[in-house]
Amino acid sequence: MSAPDWKASTKATWEALGLPAFCAEIGIDFQEAFLGPLEASTLQEDPFAGHHWEFFKHHSIQPAVFHMGPKSVGEEPEVWEEWFFTEGEMHHHVLRNHEYDWGTETWKGDDNEHPATVLNKLWYHHNCTNLIPTKLR
Repeated sequence: MSAPDWKASTKATWEALGLPAFCAEIGIDFQEAFLGPLEASTLQEDPFAGHHWEFFKHHSIQPAVFHMGPKSVGEEPEVWEEWFFTEGEMHHHVLRNHEYDWGTETWKGDDNEHPATVLNKLWYHHNCTNLIPTKLR
């Protein structure tokens, strides 16, 4: 997919999912965190190829958690990200299926509040103050 195509497709996906409204509801500047970096990207290939965007309801986090995760997870390094607001704090968890220097915590779960592809695997993560998706930095 060419640069204009992947950008248009990503933007359309975000809009169809209601990401701009979600961001406004939880206090994320959609333009600053998502749309601006997307439009400014000079990448020719889709950095999100092999990944999907989706919302998951969570029993203790309202209105939901927004995920960007791999469509499948094997031995190759993968990144999974989630954005949400809880207990008065913004969260942007950057998770990797391999250890990394700033990964401060681990998570391994089996529930219906996370994408199926990330379940039952060990993830190393930290809460990143930069809300821009890592693949757009």
